[in-house]
Amino acid sequence: EAADTLVMPLLLSDAPIVAWWPGVPDEVVAQHPVGRIATRRITDATLAADPPAALERLAAGYTAGDTDIAWSGITLWRGVLAAALDEPPADEVTEVRVTGAPGHPSVRLLAAWLADRLDCPARALEDEETPGISRVELDRPSGTIVVDRPGNGHVALLTRPGREAQEVNLARREVTYSLMEDLRRLDEDVVYGRTLREGLPRITVG
Repeated sequence: EAADTLVMPLLLSDAPIVAWWPGVPDEVVAQHPVGRIATRRITDATLAADPPAALERLAAGYTAGDTDIAWSGITLWRGVLAAALDEPPADEVTEVRVTGAPGHPSVRLLAAWLADRLDCPARALEDEETPGISRVELDRPSGTIVVDRPGNGHVALLTRPGREAQEVNLARREVTYSLMEDLRRLDEDVVYGRTLREGLPRITVG
C-alpha cells in the first residue's frame, strides 16, 4: 500500500533510480508511488494480458523517463533498416509492412517507428509461426527492401534491388540484454515517446 516507503530507506543519496515492472500496471507508471521517485521507468508490454491495449495505456500516460522492453528489443532491427536506407538510391519509401506474432508489441512499435520516421503508410501483419518479428518490407520506386527472419532464427536475410542478398545478425534479445541497454541511458528517450504518441495511431493492423 505504500511501496515508496519500503524502497526509500534502501536508496543512496543522489543516485539515479530505475524502476522495472515485469508487465504493464493498470495505472500510469509515472504516477505509481515508486514511479514518482524513479528517474527511469521500464515496463514490459510483452507480458501484458492484452499487449495492444497495454501499448495504448503506455501512450496515453507517457511521461519523460518511460520506456519498455519491447522497444529496446527492436534496436537491432532499427539499426539494420536505418543502414539499408542510408545506401543509395535515396528513394522515398512509399509503404512499410512489418510481419510478426499477432498482437506482439515489438511488431507494432517497429511499424509505428517506421511510419513516423519515414512519413508513410505502415501495416502490422500477423504471422502465427513466429514468436516475434519475422519480416519487414520497405516499398520504394526502385524496388522493395526486405529483411526476412523466418521462424525462431537468429540470422536474417537482407535483400535489396540490384544487390546480392546479405545475411545480418538479428538475434532475439533476452530480457537481460534489453535491461542492460535501458540502463545505459537515464535521459528521456524522445524517439520512444514520439513512436508511442505519433507513430502508433498511424499504423494499420492486419
